[in-house]
Amino acid sequence: MICRSDVTNAPAVADHLAESVYVSGRRRVLSYDSDGIAIRVVANRRTEPALVDVSRSWALAYWGYPSFDGRSLSEANVRDAFARRLDCRVESALRSLGGHYQLFLWNTRSGRGLCVSDKVSTHPWYLVSFGGYSVAAPDPLCMRVLKRHGWPARVDSEAIPEYLVSGHLWGRRTFYRDCTRVGPGEWAETSPHGWVVGKTHWKLTFRPENVPRSERSARLRESIVSDFRQSLPQGRGVISLSGGLDSRALVGLARQAGLDVEAVTWVPGDEITPHGEAAVARSIAEKARVPWHPVFTDLAEFCDNLTDTVRATGGESFLGAFQEAALGRRYYDLLRDHYGYAYLLRGDEVWGWEDSASSAEDALTLCRILSLSDVAQCRRLLTSQAFRAFENVLEHERFAMVSLGQGSPRRWDDLKDSIYWRHREARMLQNMAYFRRSHLPQVAPFLMDQTLETIATLPPGDRVNKRLFTATAKRLFPDLYAVERARRQLSVAEVAVNRLVGLRELVEDVLLVAPPTELAAVLDVRAMAEFVAAVFGPAQARAAAGRFLLLHRLSDLSRRLPWFRPTVIRLLRLIGSFKYPILDVDFVFRLAVLGLALREHAAPVD
Repeated sequence: MICRSDVTNAPAVADHLAESVYVSGRRRVLSYDSDGIAIRVVANRRTEPALVDVSRSWALAYWGYPSFDGRSLSEANVRDAFARRLDCRVESALRSLGGHYQLFLWNTRSGRGLCVSDKVSTHPWYLVSFGGYSVAAPDPLCMRVLKRHGWPARVDSEAIPEYLVSGHLWGRRTFYRDCTRVGPGEWAETSPHGWVVGKTHWKLTFRPENVPRSERSARLRESIVSDFRQSLPQGRGVISLSGGLDSRALVGLARQAGLDVEAVTWVPGDEITPHGEAAVARSIAEKARVPWHPVFTDLAEFCDNLTDTVRATGGESFLGAFQEAALGRRYYDLLRDHYGYAYLLRGDEVWGWEDSASSAEDALTLCRILSLSDVAQCRRLLTSQAFRAFENVLEHERFAMVSLGQGSPRRWDDLKDSIYWRHREARMLQNMAYFRRSHLPQVAPFLMDQTLETIATLPPGDRVNKRLFTATAKRLFPDLYAVERARRQLSVAEVAVNRLVGLRELVEDVLLVAPPTELAAVLDVRAMAEFVAAVFGPAQARAAAGRFLLLHRLSDLSRRLPWFRPTVIRLLRLIGSFKYPILDVDFVFRLAVLGLALREHAAPVD
């Protein structure tokens, strides 16, 4: 937490923020106070490292694993070299940073403050300026305490349409009108009038190199293995093994890198079903000679976990909040306390998302940056007035993304991957930030420095659906890829709607009985009531399950025939019939998480 102020009570404001930030377990607080600035670094005692230090003319505070010129900032001599570079040229020093971190810099001579986000925004900053204060915090909901000091904390209704069509917010948007999120590869600077945002120290810019594919494959493998050896925390790690293409590759690459790792698979229910994800994961672990543990859960705490996860993360990503609610705090506590793992390795990505794009509209659609008319449920559930207003808002924002992107008629895949990095993956990682802070560090190879730089040199054909990565892994680990893939299973939403007592009451409460003011103003109440009743009805549950399986069969067909999906989408758009296929059961829970998030943001300060 950072508070810069022209008045005298900056330390008190920083203390209030530190007390309200969401941290599970015993916390530790590191402090630095000087003229006009108060810094508080809050962390769980058993998670990622944190530091507050003064080197030369710069006070430095970080949380995570930052590096400078490839060396850790935890070393005093490296911090001194970093400070010397900052004294010469700030932009050059920031471009030399690597790792996953949250970093604040304060020039003790000039009173200049910098909030720096890493290349993929694994540790996000949230910024507020008001009444002579410039405040930065890692948690959007802890900003509520600023109400005590005069901040209006107004909820932004224009966040609603973004969430409805994508399941997450876009760009720098937050649920507060006067709060800004620092994006991936960005930094913000204090000024007499508040924060100045939008400065960039790194961008995912693609510059394909004309080298043989075998050389590109070897370089990708070497980058991932090198990142594993240099960038992972000390201690025994665990791989989240789903049995999919990515996670089995992680097992093989971790084995090649000589890591001390084991594998776990989350299992809904109390048994391992034949040909399910857990059964496939067990077979992969056996072939890789990696210890494997199933983690069973009955989802009984799902409703409490969902509310808890929204409070912890701000609810800015529906998918992340929903998945982490299914896992729950017990899952992470088990990994850390029972098994003693030091970090979790997972397959999050900033590249290769979906099929190839052949237009700007394709690029946006494949990144789930949809228009309101693309989502059938929006026209059904919004009032006509809200639909028209929100449609205009989204079209303006989507046009801005394309105009600021790096695409061209020949490089739409570059635009697609750039949008995914900037607007979608950064929101998914928001949930990882909470679980880093509260439980144990989580890392992913596609988010590490050398791997990112290698990805930027790959041509689009290698990045689409991660073709080069998958082909490389299959060549290196044929025994792991010989294991049959898991059969399609119902989504967490499908399992939850059929099994969990109390879930319907939670959904009805947040959408019908006591919806947040901003949501109540735009929803058609009658249509919403019919929609919820249909989703939780037995006939709808069976139909939704059938549509779920149909969608995944179409997805499988799309993998085998890369031209299939984009061709169908273009035809549907041509005749004006395109609707993105979102299951009603998934959409009702997207609405529920949105409602919980808006409710928390509008809640009074305790």
